[in-house]
Amino acid sequence: MINLNYKNNTKLILYSYFFLLLSYVAIFILEVIYFLPSATGDDLWFLKVSFNICRDNSFVVTNTDVYKHGSEQLKYTTHGWFSLYLQAKLNFNCSLRGLFLFSFFIKLITSLFLLLYLNTIKINKIFSIAIILTTLLIQLKLQFRLEPFIILLYSMLFYYFEKKKYLKSGFLISLIFFSQPTLFVIIGLFGFLIYFVEIKKNFLFLLTGFLFGSFLLLYIYPYTFNGYLLGLWDHRGALSNSQTLLDGGLNESYFRNVFRYYILVPFYPFSGILILILIFLLIKSKPILALLLPILFFFGPNAPSSNYVLISLIPFFIIIYFKISVTKSRSKKLENILFTTILLISLAGFTQYFSRNILTVFNYSNQFYKTKEFLLTNINDIEKFPGFAFMLDEKFKFISMGDSKKHLSTYRYKTKSVNGSINPCPNSKYNKLKNHHLTLFSYKIYNSNSGYGIWICESK
Repeated sequence: MINLNYKNNTKLILYSYFFLLLSYVAIFILEVIYFLPSATGDDLWFLKVSFNICRDNSFVVTNTDVYKHGSEQLKYTTHGWFSLYLQAKLNFNCSLRGLFLFSFFIKLITSLFLLLYLNTIKINKIFSIAIILTTLLIQLKLQFRLEPFIILLYSMLFYYFEKKKYLKSGFLISLIFFSQPTLFVIIGLFGFLIYFVEIKKNFLFLLTGFLFGSFLLLYIYPYTFNGYLLGLWDHRGALSNSQTLLDGGLNESYFRNVFRYYILVPFYPFSGILILILIFLLIKSKPILALLLPILFFFGPNAPSSNYVLISLIPFFIIIYFKISVTKSRSKKLENILFTTILLISLAGFTQYFSRNILTVFNYSNQFYKTKEFLLTNINDIEKFPGFAFMLDEKFKFISMGDSKKHLSTYRYKTKSVNGSINPCPNSKYNKLKNHHLTLFSYKIYNSNSGYGIWICESK
């Protein structure tokens, strides 16, 4: 157990800062030099929008999991957008390197604002480093989703609100609303219940900042505000299906999903346990927060695959807990348990992140250029492309933009990203490597690597 009397832990503090600095150097090399890890899953859908804005200033996208010729072009209105817009406009050459540079600086600036805020409210230095490390890990896990940017915004919001910069705080709240509306609602409700008196006194300044930010963003947004709200409403079906507890009920599939998304979570294992501990501590410190349990349930355990909502709020919950309990006597034993848990989870997560990506660098770093060359050479012969293909070259932008007028009758290949997938065609003559797993001392530790290798199958 960690001794939280930081005066007696000078060496531990120095080692922790050194580990944080070393982590950032390693992350910079992995992300900006080697473009790792390659994007998968929902990240790719958001990145389609980002690259379309970057290349053509178009808020459009193709369907999720569709990476082929002849895809339908759709308006992007069902999610928040500002973080994707900023990502696109600061990706000056619309490239993977520009994308990873943006992602890296989002994490770095988040850490700086957290450090400023935690020093302002005089949090124990060991706690501060633990919070920054776990926040960094969560941003690495969520990578190209909308939530890492929200973590930056609420870190800034904590700082400026503490400094009584209410116009800036209101402006930041508007950015959250147009970036991730679900988190806007949750953060707003927590803020209302915790800071009601201060919000009431400074409501005019907060509202002015919010309205200024909203009008500015609506000027940028190509669709109407009403269209934005309707698009969000139309997406409600994502939380109303047979995989949710409310619609599907308690069954084997639901428990399997809870275990998958809240216990055995890649790069942030046992996050569900940490979330439960934090919610318990928050309600214990301020019982009125129990009113928010229904909304936390609805966007959390009700739909296990939406775990990114509550995981992205872990730093928020930690900071709120320390803020509302700062004038009360806190149990040192309980805090020891809490932060030991955070550090152990973070250690496990960082071990996964660095081991998988570093092993990929040593074993598969040449796959990026091989894949790009193959895809460009056979661009008209491929029926299905790997998800990341549209980011490799502007010639592949039809994957993210849509190309409904182009129909080819015959194809030779179907391709799929190696990252996170098993070989879909083990007997294919086109795959020079029959597996892309990662080993350590001849022992397989990952079924796939995090790079840009592809499986090449025959199109039938």
